[in-house]
Amino acid sequence: MSPPTGSRFRGRAAGARILRTARKARWRPELKRLSFRLVRDPASAGQSRRPRLKTSRYQAALSLAGDPARRLDITTILTTCFVAIAAIACNEGTVNPNAGLGSGGEATGVGGGSSGGGTTTGSGGSGGGSDPDDDGPMGPVDTIPGVRVDGQCYPLCAAASSDPDGDGWGWEDEASCIVSTSSLGGGESCGIDDGGGVPLNPDPPPGEVEKPSEVLSSGFFVVDGRLYDKFGNDFVIRGVNNAHVWFDTDDRWLAYDALDDISDLGFNTVRIVWETNRGAPSLLRQIVQGVVDQEMIPMIELHDVTGSSSAAELMRMAEYYAQGEVRQILLDFEDFLLVNIANEWSGSSGDYRSAYQSAVQLLRDSGVNHTLVIDANGYGQNADSVLDNAGALLESDPQHNLLFSVHMYESYAGASGRGRVTQVLEQAASAEIPLIVGEFGWQHGTPPQAIDAAFIMAECARLHLGYIPWSWKGNSQDLSYLDLAVDWEGQQLTDWGSNVADDPNGIGATSLRASIFLL
Repeated sequence: MSPPTGSRFRGRAAGARILRTARKARWRPELKRLSFRLVRDPASAGQSRRPRLKTSRYQAALSLAGDPARRLDITTILTTCFVAIAAIACNEGTVNPNAGLGSGGEATGVGGGSSGGGTTTGSGGSGGGSDPDDDGPMGPVDTIPGVRVDGQCYPLCAAASSDPDGDGWGWEDEASCIVSTSSLGGGESCGIDDGGGVPLNPDPPPGEVEKPSEVLSSGFFVVDGRLYDKFGNDFVIRGVNNAHVWFDTDDRWLAYDALDDISDLGFNTVRIVWETNRGAPSLLRQIVQGVVDQEMIPMIELHDVTGSSSAAELMRMAEYYAQGEVRQILLDFEDFLLVNIANEWSGSSGDYRSAYQSAVQLLRDSGVNHTLVIDANGYGQNADSVLDNAGALLESDPQHNLLFSVHMYESYAGASGRGRVTQVLEQAASAEIPLIVGEFGWQHGTPPQAIDAAFIMAECARLHLGYIPWSWKGNSQDLSYLDLAVDWEGQQLTDWGSNVADDPNGIGATSLRASIFLL
């Protein structure tokens, strides 16, 4: 694939691009256990990004360093990587970035925030569809047999041919595996389940807090206004909104195929845009699995009732989560998952508290123990609905495990908007209200009004609060200025995307993975 032209071409680390190209060309054995991730130490703000060996699922550094006879320096590793890509170019031909996409028309999605709300249109079907050429998401993995190596459980390979060099390490379904007939295959048996084969960190940093006894979740929880992962370590969301439900249907995997690129940029969370009547639960499972596979935290949100003031409609969203296959998805990914009950449900001040109390109780009664995310009303922009009601909502939740979200668009525009940003975030922090900025942009409204997005990121960074810009790609033409990426794979970012990625308080400088993943 030739690099795109344009003034904002993202020349990201070569290693990440190499691995991505190899995956799409199906040339996995040459690159097994070699993966690069863009990382930025918080102390290195202002420095350029640099590639390093990813030491999570692929365990390249551990396996190379553990055996002196096989220890390689970084030059040898990079040389091996480039040789593999040369083989791809010679043997595989041109990689088609759009392979496997259906012929359905373009869908459009509009971010929330303006009075009257956005609308969405799309030609996607109601289900995930088939994927005969294997370019779409892999199916979820339930419990699969594995072997423990260096304290970590790896799945057994389905075929010995995935290990062409005979060292016992194979590469299948974009993950390392162990050949059962090799010397490694004779190790301690183990099983991989729930998280789809992504192991939890066996040696996490010491927990900063203990999980309260009333919290039944095996995953995230809140204490004193802060969000913690299952190991009790503080987690600051640095996410992106991604319109999966509008672009991952009708055999199209546009939003899904962007996940590895989103991860490469350093985002640690994906807010999955979803609707109850559009995507099949099996597709939702695949998407959640894909987010976790990229070592990011999935947050599902339901877009159906954006701007609605009907308490019955809010309860319908809670019921969708609480029943059948969707409930099972939540339970299977409880270690990782955040549940945003409804996007921008806008019940009146008199109904807001009671409606959400009923929705939360329904979810708890159904065994949904996750951290539940509640948007402000007024299309997400009325922070007072959160500031005035968060205490009562937290108290009425038997698990006291709620996270609140405000969306910052034209109500936060201009110089006065900056003052409002500070007032809202400081008041939440002072009152120990767990709060994130769940959507924001650099302009919005009719006509568009300028919003100081850099200031929003700076204030969130100062107060150690999470933020999730809107959105990766797919906005309708009149709101295309809110696209972070020019192309779905993120080879070229818009000015908005570059600002989010490269600002001193942006993703590259401030995003850290959750401690539940191998670091």
